[in-house]
Amino acid sequence: MRTNAGEQKGDVIVVATDANQSRMLLGGDNVAMSYSSTWYHAIDSDLISSKHLRVATKPPLINSVVISNVAASYAPQGKSLISSTTLRDITASAADRAVAELWGISESEIEMVARYEIPHSLPLHLPGKGLQAQQRLSEKLFIAGDNRTFPAQQGALLSGRLVAEAIIADR
Repeated sequence: MRTNAGEQKGDVIVVATDANQSRMLLGGDNVAMSYSSTWYHAIDSDLISSKHLRVATKPPLINSVVISNVAASYAPQGKSLISSTTLRDITASAADRAVAELWGISESEIEMVARYEIPHSLPLHLPGKGLQAQQRLSEKLFIAGDNRTFPAQQGALLSGRLVAEAIIADR
């Protein structure tokens, strides 16, 4: 295989990238993608002790986690950092309100730090779509990514594991 780094040889090729890059490299159908936005809020470090992801039961949030309770260096001394995800564009005040409600704290106790929009963050996974798509494209060519399983980090990891298991089974 020819790459920017020169000629590379291997027993198999695994294309592990997002759906749009996979399509550009290998062809195939367009994959509809979802929008997401991640909001970061600072709070006093003694407000929330949970280290668990909290799944929202109503919009606009999908989930939220106090990431500095797992990785303390993510927040300044005396503060905690909350990371929350939405799948639609909302205002800062709507995000503040939703985060405060989900964690059971007052809006006055949170401070918005940053917001990151990712217009094409995850493959759209509509009802009726299976949880696993073909990953072996030929005897020596495989494709891995969350568009081959389900749209999430876990889906990407599962896809990679399935490809690795298929390659090992061939040996």
